[in-house]
Amino acid sequence: MVGNPAKIVKQVSDQMIEWKDQGTQQYMQLPSDCHDSLKPCEPLTEVPDYYYESMASNYKTWNESK
Repeated sequence: MVGNPAKIVKQVSDQMIEWKDQGTQQYMQLPSDCHDSLKPCEPLTEVPDYYYESMASNYKTWNESK
C-alpha cells in the first residue's frame, strides 16, 4: 500500500516476504559481523588487482532470486 489515503498497488506473495525477511536478517547481522572481524591494519598504498573481484555480493535482487 502507498499514499495517503492508502491504496493497494500490488499483492505481495509469501515468497516475496520471505526474501525480504532474509535480506533484513542479513542487514541486521552486519554490525555484529563488523565488530567481530575488525582488526588493526596498515592502509593500502595502491589498489590491488584483485580488489574489485573480492567485493562480489552473495545477495540477490528479487528478480535474480526467482
